[in-house]
Amino acid sequence: MAELLDPSHQATLWVVRLDRGALSETERKQLRQWLCENAENRIALQRARAIWQLFDNLAAEISEGREIVCTEMEALINAEI
Repeated sequence: MAELLDPSHQATLWVVRLDRGALSETERKQLRQWLCENAENRIALQRARAIWQLFDNLAAEISEGREIVCTEMEALINAEI
């Protein structure tokens, strides 16, 4: 991971990599190392995963034809973070 990225950006990149499927052994080692660097990285990954899950859930609701209004989305975001 690029050292210039802040933890939230790095966490987002990790969530995308995790979502695409199994990590390689090298990627698993890199993720473990990054998570062990400091608590801020671990918190950033937890937040990024929660947001990713929120949007996965939202996409599923939309595909089921449920209408989503902005106030519902704001409530979901505030509840997750």
